Amino acid sequence: MERKVIYFGDYFKDFIGSLDKDVREKIDYVLDMLKRVKRLNPKFIKHIKDELFELRIEWEGNIYTMNTKENLLHSYDEVLDAKYGKVGTPERTEFRKKAYAFYMGQLIRDARKEEKMSQTELGKRIGANKSYISRIENGLIDPTISTIYSIINALGLRIEIVKPIE
Repeated sequence: MERKVIYFGDYFKDFIGSLDKDVREKIDYVLDMLKRVKRLNPKFIKHIKDELFELRIEWEGNIYTMNTKENLLHSYDEVLDAKYGKVGTPERTEFRKKAYAFYMGQLIRDARKEEKMSQTELGKRIGANKSYISRIENGLIDPTISTIYSIINALGLRIEIVKPIE
């Protein structure tokens, strides 16, 4: 399944262009995930009506929200293709790996905060340090499956592998 991501006029391009590189990259990650992931975490997206959504991205204590109107809409595929190469190229594959790492990190951060656990405490529970947990949460590293499993256990959560409901 792949959704089409569209943006409003030049407002969106101007807004994105005004942000620093790290924030722009995180927004690109979330937009790419929105295209491909069937059920995106509600932290990132809010359904407004019909096929209209509000995008929310939190980075370094700031929350960036964007939404669209029903006219002057453009495909975001062209932007991603120009910045990260066409789908299937090594550059786009690397971008998508970073997008998944960022998304997973945000899910882990939210779960840790919900448990009212510090990065230091989570690190102790899995045999790592605070810096390592911070790098995972910020999507700077792509942890192994065993590390993700350890984190999930330390947070009192579980993993289920199930077929999607159609």
